[in-house]
Amino acid sequence: MDQIPDPTLQITFKDDITRLGRVWDDEADGDGVDARMRWDPADCGTLLSINGTPIALQYWCNIYKGKRDKRWKLLKSTWTEWKFIVERYRSSTPETFWDEFSDAKGDCLHWKAICSRLYQLRGNREQELVDQAKAEYGNEFTTLFVSRGKVLEKKSAIVCQYLALKNSTIEID
Repeated sequence: MDQIPDPTLQITFKDDITRLGRVWDDEADGDGVDARMRWDPADCGTLLSINGTPIALQYWCNIYKGKRDKRWKLLKSTWTEWKFIVERYRSSTPETFWDEFSDAKGDCLHWKAICSRLYQLRGNREQELVDQAKAEYGNEFTTLFVSRGKVLEKKSAIVCQYLALKNSTIEID
């Protein structure tokens, strides 16, 4: 833990979502990747580097998460916003993303509005999957969707169990 530097909590991508796309993961460097979203190890190294190796943002949860490491608690909500936005941003093209996340006048939505919309979409999708699980499993629901002897109530837990039963990695947003 002592060898891992503190995360830079002042990092913001509010005005540069394209940069977030370039520093999110180290696998986005192939020919099929939009040049604007290709992995940029030099830039990523300015955010977090361990023993000279740049660490992509997607791995920060693995690095800072731990029972004795309290830094993740400070970083988790910001990292989750980054994750939701970059996943949506990379799911098609930057132009498609901005078409979806612009107002009626064509102005790009601000960060918090994008996050709110993504959380809403995710919640809607989770509810669809919960309803689907309940309809599909019917009377078996109360025996299959259980943890520690109690029927699952949280949508996210039900969705997780449903996808595990279906052996699926469906995107929920």
